[in-house]
Order: sequence, then C-alpha cells, then structure tokens
Amino acid sequence: LHFQEKQRPKEIEPKEIYQLLENLQTMDRRIANSFILAMRLYHSAVGMMYTEPEFSYLFLVTCLEAISSAVYKDYRPNNEEEFLDSRFPEWRGLLNTLPPKKKEELKKVLLTNEKFTFRKLSKFVNENVPERFWSEKEDDAKPDYLTKIIESSGQERISRSDTTIQEREKIEKESLAQVLRDIYTARSKLIHEGIRLPSSIVVGHFQWLPIDAIETLEEGLQIPPLLTLERLVSYSMVEFLRKQHGRGIT
Repeated sequence: LHFQEKQRPKEIEPKEIYQLLENLQTMDRRIANSFILAMRLYHSAVGMMYTEPEFSYLFLVTCLEAISSAVYKDYRPNNEEEFLDSRFPEWRGLLNTLPPKKKEELKKVLLTNEKFTFRKLSKFVNENVPERFWSEKEDDAKPDYLTKIIESSGQERISRSDTTIQEREKIEKESLAQVLRDIYTARSKLIHEGIRLPSSIVVGHFQWLPIDAIETLEEGLQIPPLLTLERLVSYSMVEFLRKQHGRGIT
C-alpha cells in the first residue's frame, strides 16, 4: 500500500529538466546506464519512504553505490598502506614478520578483491553535493498540514506546519566523511548482521513522531534521518548530471 504525507508543491524549471535529459543522452553509455539504475533505486526508495523507511534508507545507499562504482570504476586510493591500516589494523604487525619479497605480495593479496565501494561512494558525494545543501533552511518534503488553534480570547488561528530543517536533522560539512561512514556501517549491519536501523530515521517524516523514535532520540541520532539522506542523494545525483553538460559522447 502506497502512502505518504501531504507535501507542499515544488516548482520545476522545464529548461533545466531538458538540459539534464540532454546531458544524460550524451553521457558515456556505461555510466549513463548506471545512472538510470541509480535513478530507479532512488524512485523505489521514495515510493516506500512512509511504508518501509528502513528499506528506503537502504535503497538510497545502494543508489549511491550504483552510480559511484561506475563513475570511479578504476579507482585506487592514493595511499594504499593508509587504506590497509583502516581496513586491516593488524596487517603491519604481520608485515614485519615477512622477508622483503613477501611484503609486496601480502599487500597485493589484501588488495586483490577490494572494490573500495565505500571510498567510491564517499568520493562521489564529496565531489557532487552542491553548496545549497549546507545552507538550506527548509525541506519541502516535510509533511504539509494546517492546524487550528483556539486562543484564550476565543479567536481561531490557522497555522501551517513547520518545514524548517532542525539542527539535529543537519549534517555538518566538516563531518560529512564520518557521517557517510556511519551510514555505510549501519547499512552493512542491517544486511550482514540483521541489526535494524534506529527508529529515529523517521524524524521530520510524519506529522506525529512514533513512540519508539522518541525513545531513541534520548540517545541522540546515530545516523541522519531518512529525509536528510534523501536530500543528500538527490542533490548529489542532479549535480553530477548537471556537470556533464558539454562533455559529449565518449
């Protein structure tokens, strides 16, 4: 059953849409196909935001994986040893027990099946998230409803719901890398360990916050709310597509 809260209408500039479609048409076919797949994942995520928020969160992360893995197909970290330190903390201890010729072989073995998936995802977001993501004050995806208030004088006053982006719903620019890491860790635990995402991902999502989400808020947000991640993903995707203007078919 598809359900979502009522949202405020959003105006779209037709010329911008046409330009984005033209950019997609002239993009490298391999990357364009991955971009279409990412858009399908994003569309599915939006469709289940209110009925299956956990799966929606997962689909948004998968959306970034799909496009970033295509864009940075041949990515390698500049400092492979630094990467191994983060991935295999004890590898240097083992390295010191090996003769010189075996040390390079160990590095090669450890990196053989490494896809650098998270690093590609993080690189994609960092290079494409637009400045307005950090400066926006309101999110028009938040529920839009009217509330009638009867004042002490007996007068009725109609107020519109608040779409302000609260401090707890924001991602600080300087902490983006760590926040993405936290998101990816939570995603991996959900898939590989069966550990559910925190109930607080629906903060700002509904007119009324579920009780279990209120309880988890006392401990603070472990990962950004779903609406925040959706905004980050959509903005990064659109900005990437906008940058393809004039690059032509390769």
